Amino acid sequence: MKTIGIIIPYAFPETGAASMRAHAFAMALQTRGYNPIIFAPEKGLAPNQTPYQIIRFKKKIMLGKLFQEYDVQLVIASTPPADLGMAALIFAKLQRIPLFADIRDPWVFDKQAVGLIKPKTLKFAIQKMIEKWFYTFADERFVVTAWTAALFENGLGIPATQFKLIPNGVQTEFFDTKEKNSNIRNKIRTKLGIPKKSIVFLFLGSVWRNIPEFIRQIKPTLLEKNAFLLIVGNTDNQSTRHMMEKINQVIEGEELRERVRLSLNVQAQEIPGYLHTSDIGVNIIGESLQYSVTVKTYEYAYAKLPILSIGPKEGALAQFHRTLKSGYYCNTWEEFNAKANSIIKNLSEQKKLASQDSKFVGEHFSRSKWSDKVVDIVDSHLNNSLIIKK
Repeated sequence: MKTIGIIIPYAFPETGAASMRAHAFAMALQTRGYNPIIFAPEKGLAPNQTPYQIIRFKKKIMLGKLFQEYDVQLVIASTPPADLGMAALIFAKLQRIPLFADIRDPWVFDKQAVGLIKPKTLKFAIQKMIEKWFYTFADERFVVTAWTAALFENGLGIPATQFKLIPNGVQTEFFDTKEKNSNIRNKIRTKLGIPKKSIVFLFLGSVWRNIPEFIRQIKPTLLEKNAFLLIVGNTDNQSTRHMMEKINQVIEGEELRERVRLSLNVQAQEIPGYLHTSDIGVNIIGESLQYSVTVKTYEYAYAKLPILSIGPKEGALAQFHRTLKSGYYCNTWEEFNAKANSIIKNLSEQKKLASQDSKFVGEHFSRSKWSDKVVDIVDSHLNNSLIIKK
């Protein structure tokens, strides 16, 4: 049984795009007869029960020894951050192990987009060089949207044709439950103190810098329509904890605080319950994130929620919205608020359309479907390597 190492910046029990995507890859690899092992940094967390091994390392330099110890035959390195991927690449190349770069988001360009790094600085130049080298010397390169590949062609000079499209998607098995969705909905609403008939807007995922402004904008709708905002997010690093402080400042007034509920650091298997609890899924991406389709987009759609998004005029998310029958994509807060009220007014019809969107996403954007494609590429690469060696 060949061992495939998957390198990610965090693993279960931490929930996020990296751990969810790696989980899907690992399950698909295991189903096809491989021995997947996830390697992730040590964070002092309780071990998570998974059908595959999760090995923790304290320093990136330990990766080389781990590759040898576990006889890793191929590495899939998930980025960002690209410096972790680059470390994996160096040790893989030294041991003649093929490495696939699985690019969830750009690294340096994403940091620039959210204001974490300034262009035309030495730090930017160094990180850009690391990112380019990592992609250039990887044996395969996966991206989650075609817009990401175009960004790399324009920004790094790597032809878009060198990247394979492996979109994100929804972990459909997490939605399989013996308990009725209506029962789950009632339980969580009771737990959160949300009336059964109230309309709930859901923001799912990392707590980003745009959320405080979103809360200010949605405030009139929440108060006028007797609606609630449910934020299910992660606060696992300093920047998101700082953002939570800002969010708490925005909802300080009793009137608005009564309309906002926070559920933080929820486990992956529990996410569908919060989706079933809600009525409208909210997406907020910055103007410079044209390449992004958030994972929650697929989860909202699969859970039959009409999606209300705001982002750049054109981009991957705007393009995806055009495939949906329910919800709206907006470019301004004025339009966003108008569409929010429109969805509320026509919620019954919107939910019927969202049911069609759920089928579409289940057919075309299940994680298992795209993970199988990754395993096909692994099969092909390892089989070709055997032929060359012979």
